[in-house]
Amino acid sequence: MLYGAAALAEIEAGEEPKPYTERAASKGSSATASPVKTKQAATALPGSSLLQGRLQKLSLESKGDKVSKPVAAAATPKDHKEAVDQAKKGADFNKRGDFVSGLRCLNQALVLDPNFANAYQARAYAYAMTNSLDLAIKDYSTTIQLDPNNWQHYMNRGMSFWQFGELDKALEDFQEVLKMDNKNAIAYLKLGEGANLKSEYHMAVECYTQAILNDSKSPEAYLGRGLAYSQLKDFEPALRDLTEALRLQPTFGEAYYNRGWVKKNKGEKDAAVLDFSEAVKYSTGPPRARAFRSRAAAHIDKGKHKAAIDDLKQSLAIEKHTKALEDKATCHYTIGEYKDAIADNSEIIASHPRHVKAFYNRGLCHVQLQDFRAAIDDFTVVIDLDPSNSQAYCNRAVCWAQLGDFEKAILDFTKCLELDPSNNAAREARGLCYYHLGDNKMAMSDWVTVADNGEDSCELHTNLGTSPS
Repeated sequence: MLYGAAALAEIEAGEEPKPYTERAASKGSSATASPVKTKQAATALPGSSLLQGRLQKLSLESKGDKVSKPVAAAATPKDHKEAVDQAKKGADFNKRGDFVSGLRCLNQALVLDPNFANAYQARAYAYAMTNSLDLAIKDYSTTIQLDPNNWQHYMNRGMSFWQFGELDKALEDFQEVLKMDNKNAIAYLKLGEGANLKSEYHMAVECYTQAILNDSKSPEAYLGRGLAYSQLKDFEPALRDLTEALRLQPTFGEAYYNRGWVKKNKGEKDAAVLDFSEAVKYSTGPPRARAFRSRAAAHIDKGKHKAAIDDLKQSLAIEKHTKALEDKATCHYTIGEYKDAIADNSEIIASHPRHVKAFYNRGLCHVQLQDFRAAIDDFTVVIDLDPSNSQAYCNRAVCWAQLGDFEKAILDFTKCLELDPSNNAAREARGLCYYHLGDNKMAMSDWVTVADNGEDSCELHTNLGTSPS
């Protein structure tokens, strides 16, 4: 949200946009009214030691108003009046969504009066709405230089930094907002979001708590705090917050989604499925696809692989997603639908030709279908991409043995054992290969080693000529 949007229609000579809480009270005020000072004295933040410590330095630095710094010589009264007229036209175009025309008028306004802060703010808004965020940030910075004691400018620039991916700079601006307005719920909300993104979950809880104290009807604040609690594995307060978010906004798909994961992590599988179903109902686009994937995960936990496959198909119809294809392939494999699993892994490989897991899993499917040549090809790619993958050598060795090529099987089993000497199954199988080649000494050596390692199987006892005790 850009605060400048609501203030654009009020561009007047010498008047700056006011905070929303003061705008209604000043309606009808003179066009020559003084800029509104929004700074408040810092107050203690109860029960928020981390946040209080971080903001204490900011509070001390906030003593005294910042000084406005013009960017050029003052405009003549005539030029300023014309600049105001152009800025009004530009703001009106912006309100109608015609940002190209808005920018044309605002550019002319700033040629006439390069110190017109409201025109910079209105132009920054137009830039932001046309995804020219670097230019928006530049104009918001100029607005701050001209009018440094208005928290809205910092809020707007912070939002633009956020969209531009400059998280740390955005958070600095939201902290500046709190220097001037220490009850600003949105600034606390954004600081909470930033803390969550940085995995600073205790800090996030404190920031969201302050947001809630200053706006108890914010579902986003309860959502954010619930997410932070869930990341801290503190599931009960997480559930309370997410449930409160849904009380405030019953169609909040993201809250259903996150509550579903909390319930899933608590082992409440059926309840998780219900919440993910609500998330599907109230979400669109990628969030809806994500909800389908999460419900599929809950179905997998319950052993309902067919239902999981249906959900993953729905997710993939909305957006391509490698993990969804991986999970779908795994479900097909689990219920014996090996050809479908091969198709899914092949689709992954088509997009990611170095995807080791897809080649490996497709090789397993070929083994199940007894297509050992195709399996060897896939395990060979796995070995080329990941030479330390001992199990790929083991699986390829099994395929060679199935084809009767015991010498190649022995080479692969040997390489497997070099990488993983504890693999008794590979050692026992190598012994069988030696046996088929007539090398009973080497076969017996492998089998004795397996027995010495504590392996106990009927097949091994048969090979050793012993019987279990």
